Amino acid sequence: MVTVGSETVVADEGIFSVTDRRVVFSGQSKTLEFRYDKLVGIKLYSDGIQLGVTNRQTASVFELGHVHAVAAVLNAAAQPSSAGVWQHPQP
Repeated sequence: MVTVGSETVVADEGIFSVTDRRVVFSGQSKTLEFRYDKLVGIKLYSDGIQLGVTNRQTASVFELGHVHAVAAVLNAAAQPSSAGVWQHPQP
């Protein structure tokens, strides 16, 4: 999404993926990567999420469903384990 005047309009549509190392938006016109070691800000909205990284001047806003669930997964994925790789807890 981009701001045009006082309105926010959809700039691209695609897939928003959360991995153990980064968030990736694979759009129809471009792909954006947000590595956790460069992540400087996350802001939640009722219908989306804003991500800021050190290597971009402007934060990116994504319209999403289930914003709080996505934010929880992103928060958990961005937490480093002692080995640097997420490990399933042993029962």
